[in-house]
Amino acid sequence: MSVKTILVNGVKCWDLDGEILPILCGMTTLAVDAPRTYELGDVNEFPMIATDIIYEGAAVGLDGSGNARPLVAGDKFVGFAESKKDNSTGAAGALRVRVRRYGVVRLAVTGVAALTDVGALVYASDDATFTLTESTNSLIGRIIRWDASTTCYVAFNSQGGGAGGDTNLADVAAATAVALTGTNSGTANGALEAEGVLSTAGGNTYTDAAVNAVIAKIENNIAELAAVANALVADVAAIRTAVNAAI
Repeated sequence: MSVKTILVNGVKCWDLDGEILPILCGMTTLAVDAPRTYELGDVNEFPMIATDIIYEGAAVGLDGSGNARPLVAGDKFVGFAESKKDNSTGAAGALRVRVRRYGVVRLAVTGVAALTDVGALVYASDDATFTLTESTNSLIGRIIRWDASTTCYVAFNSQGGGAGGDTNLADVAAATAVALTGTNSGTANGALEAEGVLSTAGGNTYTDAAVNAVIAKIENNIAELAAVANALVADVAAIRTAVNAAI
């Protein structure tokens, strides 16, 4: 096969023995049609791990190598398997599993009990166990309708993208910082106070009142710092709640 570069209507193209193909790399805009390969937006496929079976309806996660497996707590959730794939005797990648990566699914979710659970985040601890408990589990979606008992409808979404163009953010983990507690007689007043220096140089001595006045200022400063720290902890918690509500 002979390959040469030619210009067609000002567009650089390859001439492959008479077959003209535009060179798309480096072009800022198209000047000719560029047919694409498309798929349905709610499906995806992944290579499977070795020696395992993924059953229809299983929540599917990715292992550290990017291979699909029956979800293990902490995996990146990529969807629900559309059909059974038996790779029990195969090597990694020998089979590919097709998943539904977003949609609405009816599930039994531990912790669900009433209409008030609508809007709650749902996690998976394995390929068939779903819960409202975050812990080290994998976020899969949010309850949109309660049915009965622990059964509800969950709008699920893989972490690779969202239905209708929404981006699915992974649940923001709870902050490790917690509010400061304990007993301190100081008072926060919105500013740090200068404690002053009590020097014993030259044989100086100080009354209890003078020493206690410095101690009081130190306690006030500690109270002020604690108040600021606790306000930051509260702000982080509020931001986390707002971000997770937007998932």
